[in-house]
Amino acid sequence: MKKITSSLASLFLLLACGQNPPTGKDGWTANETRAVEAIKTTYGGKAVYSKTAPTEGGKNFFHIELSESKTIEDQIDLTGMFASHVAWLFYENIGDEKSQYGGVEVTVKLSTGESPAFQYRFDELEKVKNAMPVLEKTVALLKTFDYDGLYALLAPERAATLPKESLVTDCSSYDKNNGKVTDFQFQGFGFFMPSGSQKEFLHLAGKLKRTGYDTPLSIFVDPASPKMEGSVQYINFDY
Repeated sequence: MKKITSSLASLFLLLACGQNPPTGKDGWTANETRAVEAIKTTYGGKAVYSKTAPTEGGKNFFHIELSESKTIEDQIDLTGMFASHVAWLFYENIGDEKSQYGGVEVTVKLSTGESPAFQYRFDELEKVKNAMPVLEKTVALLKTFDYDGLYALLAPERAATLPKESLVTDCSSYDKNNGKVTDFQFQGFGFFMPSGSQKEFLHLAGKLKRTGYDTPLSIFVDPASPKMEGSVQYINFDY
């Protein structure tokens, strides 16, 4: 039996030991670098980033501090939404290295002197990922004026209080006044539990690109719903 060459032996050793992805000269992997670049391209300004010390579960959190972002400064009241989008951009671009992270921490230094901080666990981001097809379906139906299909997405308890005609009138008035929906830009999410409810809702929000004037879009989804139809609690044309 021939001896294995040293290069092949090294390769087998790396595979057997579960070697971490290679890092560049700056200490970041290609996926991490891509994730950071996606954030910087979207929000501009300055970005300082690092890994936190491992938590009790043995995983790091990615931490990023943003400052001088015109996108955020122009809409400071939406800082929390933008911070969640920063976390999503990291999660979406980190690829198969997700298992090495517990989540994302985002700090935003504002011109007001405030520095709000947010934390997003990867198990929360996984729920967002699972709900994204509902958001994509909503946008697709709005593009084709399929209000019947849109109404079918509503949870039974919501449909019982909202006549289809009201939804059609609301949607069609925006189409008439602001133009046809051509695209959508996801901008963030949030989890909340309405007062008096035992059910957690997931808020997904962004901007509808239209031929006339762009409008916001929010949908409120039950993240525990096993299917797309009947999972939407609310559809609003605002944040």
